[in-house]
Amino acid sequence: MTGSAAQWKKFAVVDLNGKVIGSVDLNQKPPQPFCCFESEPDMGLFGEYGIISDPIEVIDSRTLRIPRFSYKASQTPDGYFFAGAGKDIDTKTGKKAVIVGKDLSVNTCPMLKDITDEIMIVRLDPSQTIYDIEWISVFCYKYSHDFGHLDIGLVENEEQVPPYIPDVRSSEPSAIQKC
Repeated sequence: MTGSAAQWKKFAVVDLNGKVIGSVDLNQKPPQPFCCFESEPDMGLFGEYGIISDPIEVIDSRTLRIPRFSYKASQTPDGYFFAGAGKDIDTKTGKKAVIVGKDLSVNTCPMLKDITDEIMIVRLDPSQTIYDIEWISVFCYKYSHDFGHLDIGLVENEEQVPPYIPDVRSSEPSAIQKC
């Protein structure tokens, strides 16, 4: 590599095989996290069983921050963060999302204990990005029921968020998590 950093046109993160995981054009304004509803402070998740949150922030193309999230999960058979696209919210139109620090991508557990004013970091399914989804929901998988959702519709060319860059670990812990 020759030249100074000032001459570089693109910055990329590559895996061990040389495949580009994410890249940024250095001539553009860098992508920033995006708060979906800055002008409307009450526009977070809202729904049944005390579901409420502050506005949801998009951290990167697959990660959402849900501040002050509350949910009376002990009163429901199961509850998952669930994201997808389409008019109907059901098992055919969405996918379970992982709660970072709680779930493994291979084993997503339901929320069964009450949650009050917690910050939830939620990662979309590997096949989804924030530009693919139209809503995020707290969803009962057992009965295919939407307890409450928020419509999200980011346009890739209008709201650029940072790309998702996977953890530098080569794999998740090998122990299978029990729910």
